[in-house]
Amino acid sequence: MKGMCRGEDEGMRGKYQPDTSKLLPQSSYLKPDNSYLIEKLKTMKIEVYAVLKEYFEKEFTLSKSFKDINDLRNFLIDSNPKASGVLNISRFAVDNEFVDNNYSLKENDNISIMPPSSGG
Repeated sequence: MKGMCRGEDEGMRGKYQPDTSKLLPQSSYLKPDNSYLIEKLKTMKIEVYAVLKEYFEKEFTLSKSFKDINDLRNFLIDSNPKASGVLNISRFAVDNEFVDNNYSLKENDNISIMPPSSGG
């Protein structure tokens, strides 16, 4: 029906109440100076190429912090052990520049993972 939310029927209009039992008390959202604390979601955009697309989505985001490239690589191997052989020989780039395995990652980095390739 026009003007109704998905899943809403005539008898439910205006009766929806969100479950607030899992929310923190409002004071938990305040910093000591009484300003609101808004935590930014830390995400990394990951893009994989070539054979890695058989193991992962071509592009995906991770909402997790990683110390460095090695830490990210180990996380991906734990996520999909079948990809370990390819991940262990792949090169990683951050914001379109190749980096070494000890490169420190920051939130919102854009990471590309490129396995070795050959062609003809």
